Amino acid sequence: MQSVFVASSTCDISLYQNDNLVQTFSNTDSISYTFIASQYGKQWIKAIADDGFSQSADSFYFMVRPPVTIATLPTGANDGINYVSDSTATLVLVAPNKQFVYAIGDFSNWEVDDSTYLNQTPDGTRWWITLYHLIPQQEYRYQYLVDGLLKIADPYADKVLDANNDSYISSTVYPSLISYPTNLTTGIVSVLQTDQTSYTWNDAGFVKPPEDNLVIYELLIRDFIGAHSYQVMQDTLNYLKNLGVNTIELMPINEFEGNLSWGYNPSFHFAVDKYYGPKDELKAFIDLCHQNGIAVVLDVVYNHAFSQSPLCQLYWDSGNFWPAADNPWLNTDCDAGTAGYQGKHPFGVGYDFNHESLFTQKFMDDNLKYWVTEFHADGFRFDLSKGFTQTYSGNNVGQWGQYDQSRIDLLQRMANEIWDTNAATFLILEHFADNSEEKVLADFGFLLWGNLAYAYDQCAMGYASGADISWISYIARNWNYARVVGYMESHDEERMMYKTITFGNYNTSYDVRPLDSALQRVKLASCFFIPIPGPKMIWQFGELGYDYSLTYGGGNTAPKPIRWDYLNYNPRVWLYKHYAALNKLKQQYTVFRTTNFQMNVGSLYKSVRLTDAFMKVCILGNFDIVSANVTPYFQNTGWWYEYFTGDSQYVSNTSATINFQPGEYRLYTSEKLPPPDLGNVGISDAENEAALQLFNYPNPFSGQTTIDFYLPESGNATLEIFDLFGKQVKLIAEKVFAPGWYTVNLSSDNLADGIYFCSLSSEKFRRTIQIEVLR
Repeated sequence: MQSVFVASSTCDISLYQNDNLVQTFSNTDSISYTFIASQYGKQWIKAIADDGFSQSADSFYFMVRPPVTIATLPTGANDGINYVSDSTATLVLVAPNKQFVYAIGDFSNWEVDDSTYLNQTPDGTRWWITLYHLIPQQEYRYQYLVDGLLKIADPYADKVLDANNDSYISSTVYPSLISYPTNLTTGIVSVLQTDQTSYTWNDAGFVKPPEDNLVIYELLIRDFIGAHSYQVMQDTLNYLKNLGVNTIELMPINEFEGNLSWGYNPSFHFAVDKYYGPKDELKAFIDLCHQNGIAVVLDVVYNHAFSQSPLCQLYWDSGNFWPAADNPWLNTDCDAGTAGYQGKHPFGVGYDFNHESLFTQKFMDDNLKYWVTEFHADGFRFDLSKGFTQTYSGNNVGQWGQYDQSRIDLLQRMANEIWDTNAATFLILEHFADNSEEKVLADFGFLLWGNLAYAYDQCAMGYASGADISWISYIARNWNYARVVGYMESHDEERMMYKTITFGNYNTSYDVRPLDSALQRVKLASCFFIPIPGPKMIWQFGELGYDYSLTYGGGNTAPKPIRWDYLNYNPRVWLYKHYAALNKLKQQYTVFRTTNFQMNVGSLYKSVRLTDAFMKVCILGNFDIVSANVTPYFQNTGWWYEYFTGDSQYVSNTSATINFQPGEYRLYTSEKLPPPDLGNVGISDAENEAALQLFNYPNPFSGQTTIDFYLPESGNATLEIFDLFGKQVKLIAEKVFAPGWYTVNLSSDNLADGIYFCSLSSEKFRRTIQIEVLR
């Protein structure tokens, strides 16, 4: 090994190898010397500079590695970390065509050492070592040093450390997080720990809900609760249980790049992202969900990995910044003539997995089994599942969506593997391929996302174009099973309330845009959504009329305001209760799982009829902005009962029209059902308000407060602020209002600290509340 030594001035330099003097060079400030080792192992080199007055020394070591030992894996060892006993662990790394591998870490003082030199399996695909004399329950930080140059963390590690992001994780969210080994290494570091305390599960009696009757709540922990922790999620579970949710779908929670992310930039597929807390807190959350009858589905990302992943780094073309041609898991660039990385299909994200590779299949099979066995996951939502193909479609979106038998074969193979572990596992695809392909997958047992956001938004906004929602029905798709996971909103879609209050239709007598009208429109839409047979999905806070745009805060993935204060506002609570009533209705009565139903939903005047042996249901609604006479076509004459109001109606002519006001809906049943808990709210929430309503939040406030007010009838009204002496200090509004709820923001600018009165007055009523500015 050739080395160069440089001193700051002329001196004598003495070189030592393993404490033996090799040579002394006189009257020089630099030398070059080639060291020769006569044996394998660590060679310590020391240089001492002596100018006659003082000495300075430095040292380093180099490793002379022995030939690689070829040895079969220990019995029962799998890829990743294998805990053999409370003091022993076997590490297995998949890395074909590599020359040699060392394990470095706390167990080797972060030095390369003969004792941590990995064996290679006879087929050349795996490297392994058994570590002995580990201290039980002590966390050990470690990496693999591959071919003497590359340091990577274990792809199978269930905990990793990141020097750039861990410091921003609160100790409240992740207590006692082991520190990153600063100044000892670089890059992501994996963690192992023998003799871990096993989590004690209490969900033995849990029975999963039927797949055709799932009410799924999709949520991003980061934007759902301010504490963004699994522990606080447990405290929030009653909110979802009372909503009638029977399945929670968590957006990706495995380790992703950075902290503030949707999670679709995965780096370690087996590690629970620390930004949400320790892995046992995730287990506790899933356990509590099960104890409350709620299934948990994990959103997993197998279309791609990001460059931080060791699956990328192990075989990487650094010149082009994409996977190298010999990468066992990932596709290299498919068209080098394009600018930047291009996978097998359009809308590529990250770096494409090769799903035909046996290495990829083994990795994903292991990962799915891990989440099911270790975390009791009830199912998975596969992100971008249409990308699970080696059929090249380039930038041709149409070609990508065409029937692809190879993709079907790959998905069916994966499904069979996980169903061998747990046959009841839900497998949900974000697919959006040709219906002929989706039908085959549905027949095989997959559930598939059904994106009806645009159509429902058009309905809510009051526009006839594109308002046909028939594709929410599996029968309309000519499927044999109710496996369309229909939704009006998802994390990818613009919020219905935002579109309704921003772009909604209106005329001189009716406007969908005021808050109360928009909330009413969402109620109407939900009546033609939740009761339709088949699984349904709600995006977080849709049940409260969340009205911040998808792009708010700087883009789709930017953090969004968490508005639990919506629960202080009755009309939003009434929407929540409306959703809850429909969800519970759907799960309680078999008619909402019937195969005998008809939908007339192509226009703005919609009707749905459901029939089974116990009961018949007729749902009617007017999405237009003008009144209309709607023909109900009840299934039979006789008594019918409106579910939300409890009104009964004798039908002597099933074709007799019923007049519907804009935004009005009715859900009739042939059997009288117990009344829902709607907070004493009927078809129109506003009809239950006898006079003006006025309140604000927060109060006291600093900076800005939100004022909500309700006018029971049209006419001139004034909203103004007075000081303690009765002097008007601000006129907020003075004009003719249509009846309904309104929202304005009041800034504390130009208002001194103190108490004020906010007054709302109309031609018949007056209401005043006290507000306080407190900086």
